[in-house]
Amino acid sequence: MVYGDAQTTQSVAGLKVKAVDTTAAGDTFIGYFLAAVQAGKKLRASLDLANRAAALSVRRPGAQASIPVLAEVEGAKI
Repeated sequence: MVYGDAQTTQSVAGLKVKAVDTTAAGDTFIGYFLAAVQAGKKLRASLDLANRAAALSVRRPGAQASIPVLAEVEGAKI
């Protein structure tokens, strides 16, 4: 994925996981990304967190039920 704004462009590689259901991947990514930015995390850290959260979400079926909580994302080995 590539992120760009007026000051920077950053590329973040996707994480390889066995996807079960991609229904909530985008919502999970943007939610985690915006929450991290709002909390004051740096851009790269926010992108990495969102990437990990989305990768975890696609490993589970469903939409809302597939979205991991922060502790899962921070502790996951992907």
